Amino acid sequence: MQTIQAQTLTNYVQKLFAAAGAPASHAERVANSLVSANLAGHDSHGVIRTVQYLNNIKDGMLDPHATPAIVRETGVVTMVDGRRSFGQVAAHYAINIAIEKAKTYGTATTG
Repeated sequence: MQTIQAQTLTNYVQKLFAAAGAPASHAERVANSLVSANLAGHDSHGVIRTVQYLNNIKDGMLDPHATPAIVRETGVVTMVDGRRSFGQVAAHYAINIAIEKAKTYGTATTG
């Protein structure tokens, strides 16, 4: 079996998502997440998912350009619509909202 350096694989996967229409920031986030999953031993959540994601883009199930948005918000609770974006992109968006709310209120729920 051939060994590929993590950064080389990350760059390759990132280029695949960029070629499928993902903005550079989205492609980088998803590629980093997939390779990190492999490095952590979670191969089922790693680069094996690349083909599935590319097929989902082709089939219109995943929008590589999509940016998540807040659809409802109260003090400590925020509901986020991922808008068919990559899960990694939606999760990052939601986590950042939760972090800021937790700084203000001491707790936060985002979903």
